[in-house]
Amino acid sequence: MAPDLQSKITSSEAAGSLYQATRSKDPFPSIVPALLNSADIHDYIEATGMVYPYSPDLMKSSSYEAEIGDTAIYWDQQGTKKTVDLSGGKEVTLQPNSLVYFETKQEFRLPDYIAIRFNLRITNVHRGLLLGTGPLVDPGFCGKLLIPIHNLTNVPYKFKGGEKFIWVEFTKISPHPRWSASQGRSAVQSGKYVPFPDDKNWRKPFQYFEKANDGNPINNAVPDALQKANETSQKAMDRAKQLTWGAILAVLTVILGLYSLFYGSWTLSSDASKLVADFQKEMNGATNFQRSASEDIVGLQERLRTLTSAYEALKAESAQIKDEIASLRNTIHSVNEQKPSPNDAEKANPSPKN
Repeated sequence: MAPDLQSKITSSEAAGSLYQATRSKDPFPSIVPALLNSADIHDYIEATGMVYPYSPDLMKSSSYEAEIGDTAIYWDQQGTKKTVDLSGGKEVTLQPNSLVYFETKQEFRLPDYIAIRFNLRITNVHRGLLLGTGPLVDPGFCGKLLIPIHNLTNVPYKFKGGEKFIWVEFTKISPHPRWSASQGRSAVQSGKYVPFPDDKNWRKPFQYFEKANDGNPINNAVPDALQKANETSQKAMDRAKQLTWGAILAVLTVILGLYSLFYGSWTLSSDASKLVADFQKEMNGATNFQRSASEDIVGLQERLRTLTSAYEALKAESAQIKDEIASLRNTIHSVNEQKPSPNDAEKANPSPKN
């Protein structure tokens, strides 16, 4: 738009009068149905009053920048509805993982041949905010748009009344005899045009909420989901710790039992003591108990198997020593039995008589 271009519509009443005169009468039938460019948007606004207040300075090549109005609505974590007055540039904070509804400053009066869509300003897109967009606003709609904005980040953002926040695009729909000539159509249409219901125009925010959720709180589900996820994670961690400690105690019980069996062996006793010391050191220095607990248990089980093998080897060695001792005793006994007594020696070698 040219910098010096000004709107001729000075009031909401004037916009309403233009709308009533052109609602079903297209003032520019030569403009073909399409996404409208900025020149066509301007001409239609000025001829039909479809946007008020209107400033040509807020126009882009094929869209118009709408502003936040005087009202913001949200529900706190206790389910209490909060209505914030944003008039005069007052602010509201969009908290992390929260949802706030904004009314537009602009009133929209869409004639039967114009539909609109809207999208979030690119600056807010880059902030990580999400607009509840997608629905087509049908021709015939009259009122302010009520737009939810989701903050999916962990950063709070402030918004104030009069701030630019969405871009609106305007599309002229295909011609219909209701507002334009048939433009050379030869066949008689069997379809019926369905106009926008008048009773859905100029609705207040509470009417939308009543229809959407019977007036119940509407909150962002992310905080609840995060809290439940954290609670579930904590319970799982506590359970893992309980199970891990149970396994550790069982392993330690076995180790202590083996230790009592190996009391007479300094080598095995030292190994068991070092095992306990190493385990305590690992547990005290662990920064992530849940992740390393299974590895610790595997290590303990491996050491337990090593100790068990050593114990079995010791038993086998002890049995062998016992067998050797028994054999040695038998040998000594046999030697003692074969050794002649002193009397027998005297008989065999009598002393000479004088």
